[in-house]
Amino acid sequence: MKFLYDFDNCIMKGDITEGFPNNYIGIPEYLYAIGKANTSIYKTFQDYNETYYLQEKKFNTDAYTFPLSITDENSSIYINEYWESTLKNYINQKVKKLIERQSKYGEIWIITASPTLFVKPIQKYIPEIVNVVGIDKDEIISYSQGKLSRILSILSPEQIGGFTGETWINDGPLLSYLRNYNKCNDKLRFINHGQIDKNTKKNLMLYNIRIINTDLY
Repeated sequence: MKFLYDFDNCIMKGDITEGFPNNYIGIPEYLYAIGKANTSIYKTFQDYNETYYLQEKKFNTDAYTFPLSITDENSSIYINEYWESTLKNYINQKVKKLIERQSKYGEIWIITASPTLFVKPIQKYIPEIVNVVGIDKDEIISYSQGKLSRILSILSPEQIGGFTGETWINDGPLLSYLRNYNKCNDKLRFINHGQIDKNTKKNLMLYNIRIINTDLY
């Protein structure tokens, strides 16, 4: 049995690619800051960032691959160093404990629209996580329905024991699909940071999704 988790603002406080204001900078900005970014396409972080946000606002799913364009074969070295010095301190401990408990009943997988390269180092700090399904150069998780489509290309619904998400627009399609598939699944969860909008609240009630309250800070 596989238990799925979102990553950014769920297992991780903040966003591994875009950063966590007043706490840490995202990995692309970090690579530029230490002079280890691949600058063959974007010479500066500002060039990269302006292009990335412009395409993201247009809901261009290719924007998800932009962070990989500034990496090379040595990037994992520097990313691992950043995890060790800084990022490990922003793992959501409440979600970490959920993972530790749930791992006794099956495998823990991450499904994320962040680059796999950025996320995989978390396995050192939460060894219960056995697989990371993220963005790779030849694999894109698209907007909204993307996580659902990607995970069903890898797993059958019978193999999925639960999912913990964080935003309805991106995690709702998978949560609602799993609820419709198994009306009795009690392992469908939604991480609440105290800002659930009316539409999300309505859907959480409609699909009987368990809310887990946690503080990002």
